[in-house]
Amino acid sequence: NAATTLIVLNQLWECGLNETQLAEYGVQLGADVPVFIYGRNAWAEGIGEHLSFIDLDQKQFIILKPDCFISTQLLFSQKTLTRDSKITKFCAYQLEPSSFGNNFEPLARQLYPEVEEAMQYLDQFGLAKLTGTGACVFTEVTSEMDTKKILQNAPCKVYLVNSLAESPLRHFKVTR
Repeated sequence: NAATTLIVLNQLWECGLNETQLAEYGVQLGADVPVFIYGRNAWAEGIGEHLSFIDLDQKQFIILKPDCFISTQLLFSQKTLTRDSKITKFCAYQLEPSSFGNNFEPLARQLYPEVEEAMQYLDQFGLAKLTGTGACVFTEVTSEMDTKKILQNAPCKVYLVNSLAESPLRHFKVTR
């Protein structure tokens, strides 16, 4: 939301800021804002301000949206949150993506039964992962999956989506 607001205001107010300048403002609003300013697949380091743009194969994903709201503030306040994860590089992720996780996942599963249910459901078919601090969970679609059956029996709202190489926002222009 912050990235979209910055991009739209930059156009409406005719500020003329480029993506790099917008991203510098954006990181002050949130760690994930720069990646949304650029609107391309990227590996983020630091707090999210050091981006390496990457080309990814186009894929399909099943996303479950449990009927709950996760408080990011609550998750960050948990004493059990892992805060000393080993710093790594994208090449390490490419070699063994299944070894990478989300430090918020154990907490989200513990504190929100709806997330736990969605994770357990998707884990039957593939490797379920949490989006950011949640509450959505997803898994990559494989040829072995009966996608129709998975979608029909999901315990909450479910979506079948295609990945994008870049955000539609990259081509958004304000018209007056």
